[in-house]
Amino acid sequence: MTFQNSVAGVSARPVRNPVWPEYSIGFLSIGYVILWPGLLTVLNLVLLVFSMLFWMFGKNRFNRVLLGVIACDIVLILTGVIAGVGNPTYDYFKDIWYSSNYVILISVGFVLALSISDMRKGLLAFVVSGVLVACLHLSSFIANPALLTKSAVEIRGAAGTGYYLVSLALLILLHCRGQWRARLFLPHSLAWIFIVLTALSCILTFSRTMLVVVLLGYYFTSRFMNRQRTIKTIILVCLSVVTLLVMQGASDFFPDVDKNSFSGKMLRSFNELHVEDYRDYRSINENYRGFETERGLATYANGESWQLLVGQGFGKSVDLGFYLRLGSEDSVPLRFIPVFHNGFIYLLVKTGAIGILAFLLSLTIPYVYAKKMGRTASASDPEVTSSQFLKGSIGVLLVTTWLISGAFNKSDMASYLLMVGFMLGCLNRMERKQDA
Repeated sequence: MTFQNSVAGVSARPVRNPVWPEYSIGFLSIGYVILWPGLLTVLNLVLLVFSMLFWMFGKNRFNRVLLGVIACDIVLILTGVIAGVGNPTYDYFKDIWYSSNYVILISVGFVLALSISDMRKGLLAFVVSGVLVACLHLSSFIANPALLTKSAVEIRGAAGTGYYLVSLALLILLHCRGQWRARLFLPHSLAWIFIVLTALSCILTFSRTMLVVVLLGYYFTSRFMNRQRTIKTIILVCLSVVTLLVMQGASDFFPDVDKNSFSGKMLRSFNELHVEDYRDYRSINENYRGFETERGLATYANGESWQLLVGQGFGKSVDLGFYLRLGSEDSVPLRFIPVFHNGFIYLLVKTGAIGILAFLLSLTIPYVYAKKMGRTASASDPEVTSSQFLKGSIGVLLVTTWLISGAFNKSDMASYLLMVGFMLGCLNRMERKQDA
């Protein structure tokens, strides 16, 4: 059975198919790039309220996997809420938003998957929205070609730091390579144009995190990895370790490399993440992520014994020890910071060991489900596509939570959170179809 026929057998409807789910995917994906994230959170909550009402009056069972994800997030939120009583109100409620936003987006993606007529239309919506955002990013270089002669820092300051939605669109296009018409309703020539646009946008971000996201996502979603995965994984791990060791040594071997260039930043990646209590401003500015991580760990360790378990609550800020400008020279000096680049340190300070475990469990549950659903399917089945993208999106979220606060970033990883929910919903529909 072909992929096209298999999907049609799962999701085709005899009545006129609604188009709002795929338009909603496109709107939300682009919206998190150009609109205030808080507005979109409100819209998502409205959608979920109406969905709950329809579910209450319908005969559908609540998906056990999504229920597990929601239950874990509730534990995380309650831990931070109770432990944070008395902390500053503004940061307190902002932390509630950050910690609930990721499960809201997953739930919205799940609802859209149950409502859409064809999984391929949802994938196409992610692709088209990603291509549009890629064009938005590339327009800066078209308007000012001289940007290409500047340093990576200057380019990112003028053209922006890029958008992870574009990387998701690229991964979908690469996964469907050679079968674009059947899987995405795209002519081959147009699909190649889309690949060039999204790849070019990803490259011109000069972002190390973007590079990690694309490589990790490709590992999970590429059909190349479907056969002999264990052997290929071992080879890739060995190559990665060698690359990391070379990069670590090269940073000491080339001390005069321009730190504002992409190559300079790549060589200094480990130095920036090295956890240390730096005392001079130059070292702090060059290795800020490692410095803020050290301050977060120190704050966690200095808490009461019971706070090691539940953290110091939502609204807790970490004392850097002195005032520091974070960003441009025009920024206001800060001494107390409420958020971190490292999302796991953020959770540790706010919710302790319970919060860390709850978050990891909330992503482990759908990962195990995806692995189970994809294990028995053939390579051409839609279950494999859904399983691979669900696992890939979860892997990306875990790594980016460590690097750029990932799941707790208010907008950057919204497309991957939507994809987690969407693929989870698609697998749920397929499972119900099999059981019927």
